Amino acid sequence: MSSYYKLHLHNVKILQTSSSQCPAITNFIFTMSSYYKLHLHNVKILQTTSSQCQAITNFIFTMSSYYKLHLHNVKLLQTSSSQCPAITNFIFTMSRYYKLHLHNVKLLQTTSSQCQAITNFIFTMSSYYKLHLHNVKLLQTTSPQCQAITNFIFTMSSYYKLHLHNVKLLQTTSSQCQAITNFIITMSSYYKLHLHNVKLLQTTSSQCQAITNYILTMSSYYKLHLHNVKLLQT
Repeated sequence: MSSYYKLHLHNVKILQTSSSQCPAITNFIFTMSSYYKLHLHNVKILQTTSSQCQAITNFIFTMSSYYKLHLHNVKLLQTSSSQCPAITNFIFTMSRYYKLHLHNVKLLQTTSSQCQAITNFIFTMSSYYKLHLHNVKLLQTTSPQCQAITNFIFTMSSYYKLHLHNVKLLQTTSSQCQAITNFIITMSSYYKLHLHNVKLLQTTSSQCQAITNYILTMSSYYKLHLHNVKLLQT
């Protein structure tokens, strides 16, 4: 991510793409592989001012003194399309279809217009979006290390719309769920996450066309350093 957000990906291969397409594809997390399958269609990220970038308000799994997330042995169950009419405004929307208990969660102050479209989410799935996370754990970090991620992944607004289909979360204990609030595998000196042995499925260029301005949008604020990365052809 940046001096603030640093993510180290190991053994990662991303769709091969042109250099012009590469700057924004860099934070991809929805790795498609035999474990991670994700097809993003018509994904666009808002052009935004630097003032809008400074705070990752509605992030995904943001850990801070307010947001702490520990994912343990999380798997997404396949479920019927009738179960997923509206996972759009959140992660792990809690319903009889989407069960997640969030504890001690506080969101950065934001306007309702900014909040209305958490629709570009993470953990997207459907016949198009399938993601399986296995044995994911976030490094324990001190509260001062986790202080602010605002304007980050899939900034929610009327510009980011994502439809989640066929999503169901395994039932888990409250202790496992206690802060799954705005993050997703973000880390740096503040957020540290190590992904190992991640491989991306080969996919058609039509499936890849919108991955570009994805997770951990790069700007003067958000810089991500990928190691041993190859981009899929798109």
